[in-house]
Amino acid sequence: MPGYGYAKVSQTQRAAWQKIIANYLQKRENLVTVFVLIDVRLKPQKNDLDFLAQLGEWKVPFNIVFTKADKITQREASKNAKQFIETMRQEWQFIPRSFITSTVKHLGKKELLGYLDEMIFDWHNPEAEEL
Repeated sequence: MPGYGYAKVSQTQRAAWQKIIANYLQKRENLVTVFVLIDVRLKPQKNDLDFLAQLGEWKVPFNIVFTKADKITQREASKNAKQFIETMRQEWQFIPRSFITSTVKHLGKKELLGYLDEMIFDWHNPEAEEL
């Protein structure tokens, strides 16, 4: 989803995207969660943390998908993801579920798809959550 981060666009275009994104995220009644993609190669970026804070203010549920884990070692990916989560802990009481993924090595695919299956089941069977 465009609107923040690396997109090379004018400030006017960025502001228009932000308005569309805010409207969608705040008014979509059947929105179950947002998957926020974070480049695991990078240290925690202010724009990512700010976007997550905005989701929190809007009370929009989200999960974090760390991407591009195939571009660094597993150890580095794990370390960077942990650093991001630890940075979040400074401001957040609850840390959402996160996944480290790689499209090349299919890392995290099984876990992410399993989580999606759980969410779809819960969405179709709301009474199951109450048990």
